[in-house]
Amino acid sequence: MLKLILEYRHSCLKAFFCFAFLFLISALPTMAQAQIDFLLQIGPDFGSGKGQSFGAPSGLSLAPDGNIYVSDTNNNRVVVFDSAGKYIRQFGKKGSGVGEFKTPKGLAHSDDGNLYVVDSGNERIQVFSPEGKYLFLFGKDGDGWGELDEPTGIAIDSQNRVIVADSGNHSLAFFTAQGIYLERFGFRGDGKGQFDEPLDVAVDRA
Repeated sequence: MLKLILEYRHSCLKAFFCFAFLFLISALPTMAQAQIDFLLQIGPDFGSGKGQSFGAPSGLSLAPDGNIYVSDTNNNRVVVFDSAGKYIRQFGKKGSGVGEFKTPKGLAHSDDGNLYVVDSGNERIQVFSPEGKYLFLFGKDGDGWGELDEPTGIAIDSQNRVIVADSGNHSLAFFTAQGIYLERFGFRGDGKGQFDEPLDVAVDRA
């Protein structure tokens, strides 16, 4: 099983081939160490150059074709690598227009290879084709239906629903793959079913 670990502080991406579940690293360090082989590292040079330089990367996704996508947050772009860590391309720049980003964070791929990018600073989700072509966006700043406040994480479930960790609204927001708002749940608090600035979301697609 291939595990990709994004190191925000060290601005690099590390890949491991794992036979043990990731939680064993902390629970059973000796056992986990014996079963994990380091494969590659991308970074950690700082800056905005191609390939090896990241500025506080905070999201990644493995595409259906095996390519690795990294949200290079402080450089306001998405960088694409092949499965061996070779640079392929990048897209995006700082701004609020279509195809532009303001601190992009979470990434998720649909089964057809489209990439969903949490454009956190612009309070929206942008969708791109496998080639990096802008397709559409959804969400806007606010706390109403279909609105987002500092979204951070994203996942796509087995029903092709897009689930967004809406950090500023202390909830999870659900959309169709086409960006149509469905529902949200959660509100601020520390009780059951409540959140305090959720940062990410993951789903079991089985």
